[in-house]
Amino acid sequence: MTHLLIPLVALTILTGSIPSNTGPYGSHPILRLFSQEKDESAKDTALVEKKEHASEHTSMYLQIWTGSGTIAQQNLFTFNEKATIGSSREKLNWWFRLQRDNKAEFAVWQVAESPFTNTLLDWKKPDGFVASGPVISQFDLGNINFFEIEFEEFVDVQAGETSKKAITYYIRVIALDAMGEPVGSPSNTVIAYYGPLDT
Repeated sequence: MTHLLIPLVALTILTGSIPSNTGPYGSHPILRLFSQEKDESAKDTALVEKKEHASEHTSMYLQIWTGSGTIAQQNLFTFNEKATIGSSREKLNWWFRLQRDNKAEFAVWQVAESPFTNTLLDWKKPDGFVASGPVISQFDLGNINFFEIEFEEFVDVQAGETSKKAITYYIRVIALDAMGEPVGSPSNTVIAYYGPLDT
């Protein structure tokens, strides 16, 4: 009988020391081991999810309108990675062609007077920042979006007309998630030269 009482008393002391109102695991050192194990498991899961989100591949290819053709003239409506925007033009709204293979919620275009770096640490206001805005597709062809940027909203028209040297603008697109954070890598950079056309 004595042999049965000793384990029973020990079990009573152990369980009696465990608080019943301090959460699912309490503060008992034995049960804290299970709590720590669950916390570590949750941290590992969150880390894996974060890595998977960060490694999402965003593929975008941007081109700028050469100034040739119109939307109605598809065979003449040409795009390249560089273009010259004549300062003598009455309208400075310019077309861009964006091919993207991602499922990002949104995208923004950015214009700068300095080349973009490969880092996204200061992506909202990169060096030489001039302007930015949402990519609003005017029409689509499969996964290809056509959108416009109105250069007259930020270019110095008078400087472009009087300067003999074209102003160089660098343009890129960044895909964003629903929280407004970058998804994957930015697009390639295209270049627009704004100034008098060579005669």
